[in-house]
Order: sequence, then structure tokens, then C-alpha cells
Amino acid sequence: MIRTLDELANKLNELYPTRYSHFNQKQDGTFIVYLDQGEENFHADNKVLTEITLVDVELYSPEKNLLAERQLKDLFRVNGITYDKLPTTYIEDEKIFLTTFTIELVNDYKTMEELNNG
Repeated sequence: MIRTLDELANKLNELYPTRYSHFNQKQDGTFIVYLDQGEENFHADNKVLTEITLVDVELYSPEKNLLAERQLKDLFRVNGITYDKLPTTYIEDEKIFLTTFTIELVNDYKTMEELNNG
């Protein structure tokens, strides 16, 4: 199950070239950029119990790529990730289509000590 940005990046990169925020060089073909949009955590008893990281996954493609969209949806579904898909837009200056998925990565909060003790 994908719970962290690193795990997400690794899985996305198995599908298409993937980077956080942006690529340093122009990309040919289909590629993915992801950006975290902060957290909406679950609180109780003055503690964060669950971290919910909001992430935009941006799919760029020279043509409308239904297969790539389906692959992303399948990845999210298999990993229990909720998502919303925004309408696809065409960026005229770049001659590329953009489809954005907004997802939530849900992870039980653990302190550094808890993480180190396994």
C-alpha cells in the first residue's frame, strides 16, 4: 500500500517518468509531475492520529491518453487511495494535454521514536 510521497513517486515512476514539482528539461511523450498540497490530519485528544497528505498528480501527454489515465486510476484503486479527477485541459503554448488527479495519502501518525523502534 502506498502511504508516503516516496512510495507514490516510486510507483508512478514505474508507469511514466515522474518528478516532484517539475522536470529540469523538456519531456517528450507522457510524463507525470506530483505536488503535495499540505495536510488535513485527523486529530483526537490533542494528538494527530492520522496524517492525510493531499497530493496533485499531474499527467502530461501530447495526446489525450485514456490508457495512462486508466493506469493511474488502477494504481490508486489497488492501493486504497481516494482520488478526484479534474477535467483535462490543453496547454496551447506547450502543445500538451494535462489531466490532474487530486489524491489523499493516509498514514497513521508515528513519532520518530516509534518509527525507529519498529
